[in-house]
Amino acid sequence: FFPGSVKRLAKDDGLCKGPRPAMGVWEMAKLASLLCNPESGVIVLTPDDNVDELKRELSEQVGTTTVTVLGIRAAKGLDFAEVVLVDFFKCLDAQQHKSWKKMLHSSPPPGFRDNHPEVETQLKLLYTAVTRPQQRLTMIETAPSKAASSFLAVLRNQDKLVELSTNSTIETHLLTPDEWLARGLDFALEASGHTSLAGVGREHDLTIALTWLNNSIECFRKAGKVGLAYVGKAHVHTEVLRFLHNGVQKEDHESALVELVKRCITQAMWLEAHSLVSCLITSPYYQQQPEFYQRQVEQNVHAVLRSSCIHEVKGEAEEGKEHEKTVDV
Repeated sequence: FFPGSVKRLAKDDGLCKGPRPAMGVWEMAKLASLLCNPESGVIVLTPDDNVDELKRELSEQVGTTTVTVLGIRAAKGLDFAEVVLVDFFKCLDAQQHKSWKKMLHSSPPPGFRDNHPEVETQLKLLYTAVTRPQQRLTMIETAPSKAASSFLAVLRNQDKLVELSTNSTIETHLLTPDEWLARGLDFALEASGHTSLAGVGREHDLTIALTWLNNSIECFRKAGKVGLAYVGKAHVHTEVLRFLHNGVQKEDHESALVELVKRCITQAMWLEAHSLVSCLITSPYYQQQPEFYQRQVEQNVHAVLRSSCIHEVKGEAEEGKEHEKTVDV
């Protein structure tokens, strides 16, 4: 649209990817409750001529506010960890909304730059705003508009932006399912740093590890379908750590341990299963009836493996049938 407005640079790829920007339409009351939380730590940017109005509206909602509100031009050259860009599109006039909608939903028409010169300035202003945050960018509009709807639709379809619903929170919807999954795996790694399957140590270490695992489970749940399998694994790993820490203290615990071994194998958690079997072998009850418990473990292992093989064979057979149908067609 504006080929002469910036110098052309070589494509630049980041070394790592953070959460995608998020955008939504929220009422001022909801926005104020978020921004005026002392723990939020966000910086608010808005078009320079809207700074005083936004401060007044935020103060009316919460009585007083210590949130930092800056104009976009005033923030040029500065960097902040988290930025909320408020009412960028709301501050445009009716004609400018039409210009943005035309730009976003069509190929560059002849003479667009000459007919809509204000858009070039607004694009540079938007660029300045969205490059201020180091970790997280959220765009909030306090009223729906044509330009905002068009901007959101285009970037959402390109999977470059997350839409915030009216009843959501930034934290819940800012990360993609894959990002929630990655965060859960990071928490699980933290848990492994405090305990070892070779021997769970002090009660304090176990408590810390279980706390990290609970955090990982919550992240896996927020990941949706991609995190379901990891929820099961994390739950089983939690029970394994507790069992290894407490040991086999009663005779009926051995049956519970054998059942847990079965669950480990079902989840393909072989190291956990091995650790539990090692724990079983060292128990005094096992020493009294080793053959009985050996048979129990072997039967469970064989049952699970047999079931897995049957499922795999059925799956291959079904794939073969589908292939035959395709060939026939």
